[in-house]
Amino acid sequence: MNNKGFTMIEVLTAVVVLSILGTITITSMTSVLKKGTDKYYTNQENMVLMAAKEYYSDHKGELPLTEEDTAEVTLEKLQNNNYIDTVENSKGQECNNQSKVVVSRLKNGKYQYIVKLSCPNKIT
Repeated sequence: MNNKGFTMIEVLTAVVVLSILGTITITSMTSVLKKGTDKYYTNQENMVLMAAKEYYSDHKGELPLTEEDTAEVTLEKLQNNNYIDTVENSKGQECNNQSKVVVSRLKNGKYQYIVKLSCPNKIT
């Protein structure tokens, strides 16, 4: 008797192998997507940082004068003064006006800039 077809063990083995490959693929893709999103926000922060530095180079009087003093410029102010266009999250939603750049004067006389980006579903 010549039975053609697959045995139950062969079918189960194929299902297990495909499941393992699918799990590995999904895990890898999730990791790649997360890295891409993280890089997107890093680029957005760098763009806001550059706009703030340009703003303060034009408005030096607003920089902190004493050591360890701070000043801040909001994203809204940067946008209203045409230093930057709309900043959006990775889904195209506009980041809100709570976003800002805080500038601190250090003991050595240099300035430290910290970007606090507040977007829907992401706060840095």
